Amino acid sequence: MILVDALSEDFLVGRRVQYISFKESSSTTLLCCYGPSSSGSEHAREGCICIYNALSNPSLQFTLLLQGVPICASWSGYTQRNDWGIVVAGTQDGTLALWDLSSQPVGTLGPQFPLYPTYSTCYRIEDNHRAAIHSVSLYSNSMTMGANATDFGGGTSGSSLKLLSVDKLGFVHMWIVEEVRVKAARDDELGLHPDGRLCLVRTGTSCSVPRSADGMEIAEPETCRFAVIPGCVQEVLIALTDGSLVKTSLVGSKPCAPRKYYRRALKGLKPVASPVVSMCFSPFVEDCFLVAYADSTLAIFTVDKPHPWGVWTLPLSDSDGHIVSAQWSPEGSTIFFVAVSSRRVHVFDLSLGLTEPKFSETLQMDSSDEIVCFEMSNREAFGSRKPDMEYSFVTASVFGDVKLHLLKRNSDDFRTKSLKQVLLTS
Repeated sequence: MILVDALSEDFLVGRRVQYISFKESSSTTLLCCYGPSSSGSEHAREGCICIYNALSNPSLQFTLLLQGVPICASWSGYTQRNDWGIVVAGTQDGTLALWDLSSQPVGTLGPQFPLYPTYSTCYRIEDNHRAAIHSVSLYSNSMTMGANATDFGGGTSGSSLKLLSVDKLGFVHMWIVEEVRVKAARDDELGLHPDGRLCLVRTGTSCSVPRSADGMEIAEPETCRFAVIPGCVQEVLIALTDGSLVKTSLVGSKPCAPRKYYRRALKGLKPVASPVVSMCFSPFVEDCFLVAYADSTLAIFTVDKPHPWGVWTLPLSDSDGHIVSAQWSPEGSTIFFVAVSSRRVHVFDLSLGLTEPKFSETLQMDSSDEIVCFEMSNREAFGSRKPDMEYSFVTASVFGDVKLHLLKRNSDDFRTKSLKQVLLTS
């Protein structure tokens, strides 16, 4: 069914942004997850995912609708028919939804043709997570897993795409994406929607934290962040709400030491258990990762050491809010960005020291607004190879605004472009 009115001006009113991410294979493409709307418009109770082309003139490419609140998503270029690939989202109620964009007929792709999932686990209770899914990651055998692809959990020889989904209880489900060649009398028995051809087949489950025999007991700490160790998809890092980091194996064997990572106490202070708010690996040094904690502490670890080689606290007052995200620069091996909820972005350069940011900027946002999501891109993504353009990133605010920010090198000039306005005026 074509839902032309889904793009009315009040479609995004009252929707909170849950997650933003650039497509890995094309950093000009931005994916934004929204919760239900507080307005009384049609489809207000449904979550949605908007996919933008963030090139020189931002434009909306797709609108994906689903039941539930999408709080994470992943996009792959996997396709045998065209370059659109598939999108998989994890929801607050523990279900997975898949959109096979490559199956859409030519001429029906675009924001004026909102799409429902072609596959969902909501019909398959045994496959659902028992808690909110906070991370989903799609991986290609040829691009990521290499010679060890069969260790991921099996599947047919034709399965070239695999998925990891992680919930707050610490359970990691492993899936393969398969094409259904012979459809059942009732598609919903397979989780398929009309015209759906791709489905998810669960191949295994791993748990990173102690649980009761039935797995239902919610023991503290819960998981809050997840990352695959570069070059080794069989081992992953999971951050817990007590601030500790756990390395776990997805193939049943014990992970290489160390198995846990701990934040050292600052000199003269007692250790404080603080949740991890952000965790990411360096794009230049694959065994190095950056961690930000809720109490404004930053730490840099290497995979082979249980304690960080650098740890310090970003001095934030009550009016500054809290750290939203810390991410490496895609252009400099020693540079990373820290976004604070009070519309501030700090740029650090390790070559100049750890204690003070090299540069800080207050973003052009409403003074009563706050940042809830932050995502880095690179300057080439926006078609700007000029020497005075260095950094590009996107923020989402508590009011639902999604903005592209362009930061010039050696200049205080700071410009923004709103992506939300494109949707509202389409």
